[in-house]
Amino acid sequence: MSYNGTVRCGYCYKTGHNARTCPEKAEMHQRRWNQYMTEIPKRQAEGEHETADAYIKYAQDEREKYERMTKKCIETGGKLKRKQTAGASLKKMKCSYCSKRGHTRRTCQNLKNDYEVYKYMSRVARRNFLQQYNETGAGIGSLVTVETWNHGPTGDLEYAERKMMGMITEINWNAIDCNNNVDARVFYSKTNYQLGGGRPGYRGSIDSASLCTITNSVRSGGPALRDSFRIYPSGSATLPPTGWMDNFKPAKEVFDPKSDRPWNYEYGSDEDYTAAREALGIEQHAYPDIPRSY
Repeated sequence: MSYNGTVRCGYCYKTGHNARTCPEKAEMHQRRWNQYMTEIPKRQAEGEHETADAYIKYAQDEREKYERMTKKCIETGGKLKRKQTAGASLKKMKCSYCSKRGHTRRTCQNLKNDYEVYKYMSRVARRNFLQQYNETGAGIGSLVTVETWNHGPTGDLEYAERKMMGMITEINWNAIDCNNNVDARVFYSKTNYQLGGGRPGYRGSIDSASLCTITNSVRSGGPALRDSFRIYPSGSATLPPTGWMDNFKPAKEVFDPKSDRPWNYEYGSDEDYTAAREALGIEQHAYPDIPRSY
C-alpha cells in the first residue's frame, strides 16, 4: 500500500490490486504453462526424457499458480470449484520424509511402510538376540569382574590398575532392535562398592557390556575385550518384559522428524530389508509414478 492509501501491485506496480490478484502475473503463468506444454511432446519425441519430465513438473507448477490466482481452469477457462483448488494445493505440498509431492509426512505411506519393515526386522533381531542370550545363562545377579586403571572405589587411592568385582543389575531390553542388538551395550553392572551405596571415583565403575562381550567371555571361560571383562553366569537368563516382541519405539523416534528418508530404506538392496518387504508384501516405493521433488 502506497503512502496515500492506494493498493499497489508488487509485480506490475500498477494500482488497484496486489500481486496475488495481478492479471499480468496470471497471464505470465499461463504463458509459461503453454510454452512448457508445447515443448514436452517435442522433447519426448527426441528422446530427451529427463528434460521432458522436468518440463512436466514446471508446467504443473505454473498451472497451480495460475489456478490458485484466478480460480479458473488453465485449459478451459471455466470456473474451478473450491475442492479443486484445495486439491491443487495438496498436490503442491512436498513430503518432508520421502520428498514426493501430493502428501505430507503425517500421511506418508512410505513412512508407514518403512516403520512396518523396521518392526519386522526388529522382531527377527530380538528373536536372534534372545536365543544367543539364553545360551549364556548370564542373568541379573551374575557376577562380573574388570581390570581397569582407577583411583580405587572411592577415588582417593593412587592411580593404578585394579580388579573390580560387581554384578549385573539391569538389562535395557527396550534398546534392542534391528539397529541395536548383539553389539549394543545393554547390560549394566554395579561394583560391590556401588551396591553398598558408595559413589565411585574416576573409572571406579564398570562400563556397560554388549551381548557379544558376554558371549565371548562365557565361551572362552575367561576375560573378553575391553578392561578384561569377565562374567560368571548365574545359570539362568533373565526373561524379557511381557510384550517385548511387539513393543517398539514410536516411528518418530526411529525416523528423525528433522531428517528425510534413510538411504537404506529408500535405495538399499540389503537382503534383510528385501526379505522383510517380501514377507510383508510391501513395495519399496509407495508412490512409484510420482517423481522425487528437490
